Amino acid sequence: MPGSKYRLILFDLDNTLFDFDAAEELALEQSLRVNGLADLKVPGGLGRYREVNQRLWAALERGELTQEQVLLGRWEQYLEQEGLDYAAIDRAYLRGLAEHKQLLEGAEAVLRELARRGYILSIVTNGVGWIQRENMARSGIADLIAALVISDEVGAAKPDARIFEAAMAQSGWQEKASTLMVGDSLSSDIAGGKAFGLDTCYFNPKGKAHHAAPNFEIRALEELLDLL
Repeated sequence: MPGSKYRLILFDLDNTLFDFDAAEELALEQSLRVNGLADLKVPGGLGRYREVNQRLWAALERGELTQEQVLLGRWEQYLEQEGLDYAAIDRAYLRGLAEHKQLLEGAEAVLRELARRGYILSIVTNGVGWIQRENMARSGIADLIAALVISDEVGAAKPDARIFEAAMAQSGWQEKASTLMVGDSLSSDIAGGKAFGLDTCYFNPKGKAHHAAPNFEIRALEELLDLL
């Protein structure tokens, strides 16, 4: 049995277990190239795309947009050109994410050690279902995960309580007091987890300043092994 008060550990996926930023850059290049836009010069480049994308996903977290509005709206706002097939661009981008996402260094070793210690490990992620499942299938950690709960499939995105409810139900564990949420997003993982009544651990590898109050804060996933 685990040596701490926790039994269920809920993990975010992108930029917590998987290197989303690296995959995002490769996917953006790929989506423009396969749609004949490799020479298109967009002011701000990758940084501009990330600003638009993050802003729209934040609106989804607040319940202001649907996922479909996010997926197409980001290209409309980023490229700002008439006559482009934004749906085709997004399909190529999503395929790039599915192909290029890799586990962060050390993530598999940490998960395997936590599983060895007897923790239930599950994932709660905002994203596109088929991409997240394809990433997991080839990641080498699928055998360690009790439940993979994806906003696209349950109809609710973090910080909505419904996605946390689904995660606990699918994990077979209902005690909030012995559940820990680990993630890199203050707005979805930390705020959402706290509002749902869970203890939280903020994964903050770059040491970003903030005013949140998670129960724990780590710079490397390996630090979880000392906390738990």
